[in-house]
Amino acid sequence: PVELIGLAAFQQAIASMAHVPHGWVLKRSALVLPFAGMIALFAPLQQGGGSLSVAGISGAYADNGWIAAYAILAKAWLATLSVVVLSATTPVPRLLRGLRSLRVPDVMLMLLSFMYRYVSVMRDQIASMRDAIDSRGYMLSRSRRLRLYGNLSGSMFIRSFERGERVHGAMVARGFDGTIPTAEVLETRPADWAMFLTALLAAAALLLY
Repeated sequence: PVELIGLAAFQQAIASMAHVPHGWVLKRSALVLPFAGMIALFAPLQQGGGSLSVAGISGAYADNGWIAAYAILAKAWLATLSVVVLSATTPVPRLLRGLRSLRVPDVMLMLLSFMYRYVSVMRDQIASMRDAIDSRGYMLSRSRRLRLYGNLSGSMFIRSFERGERVHGAMVARGFDGTIPTAEVLETRPADWAMFLTALLAAAALLLY
């Protein structure tokens, strides 16, 4: 628990320096807990069992299973917390350029870049389709509305696939070679070195602890 608190406090300190609201960070990072919790529930079933007696009350326990469940939840939450803080403090284009400087394969960078660009496009299309449903089908019951949303999700998938094919063909026609050029040159500033050394010292302190 001490290591979890220390790492979470370090991430919150970074959010404070970047003027990111703590409540927003915690709310976003907590979205992973239901999914990780479903996996963590099966951890005790994979461990050896025994019996436990506390104040005359006996019961079964799963040895280190609950510790494994806690480790799954803690690691999932910390990883999500780090991603939320990173995405809130670093623009996505600059983050992709930083990953390229770290020699991340161009295929992965291209996929991440396209995902980033299409999320906003798909969000706008979904919003427009929802407005159309609300304006034309305001008399529909909830069950029929849910069925309509299911049909529209399939239509949205087909439309996004076809649009992706058209965009890719247009990019290839304009000389796209698998990399996205950029004019900005990243430079390591003293603040970046200070943050890097602080992260190393924090990791070393937790490891020695």
